[in-house]
Amino acid sequence: MSDYVIRPIRAHEWREVRALRLEALRDEDAPLAFVESYEEGAAQPDEFWQTRAQGSSDDGGPQTGARQFVAIAGDGTWVGTSVALVEKAGFTATGMSFHGSLGPEIEMARVL
Repeated sequence: MSDYVIRPIRAHEWREVRALRLEALRDEDAPLAFVESYEEGAAQPDEFWQTRAQGSSDDGGPQTGARQFVAIAGDGTWVGTSVALVEKAGFTATGMSFHGSLGPEIEMARVL
């Protein structure tokens, strides 16, 4: 049995985030599961991956709308990831969506 560490990603780990995502996109069901193909992910420039990692990293602070966690095996290999969307208190979904730094995002608003 292997020991794993599960923790939030850090912004400077964007290369590891990219590599793990591209590995997952090689699965034949990936376009359905991730709403993205390997070709689309691989075509993204470094700046996209840097922004994506920053926007869901532990470094992003409390204002970020997502937090990405990674599972790291005892030998340092990244073996899995999960992203949790963070809803801000008092905000509700508007029914609209847009393409944000993490991909498709749901617009949230707060009635004042």
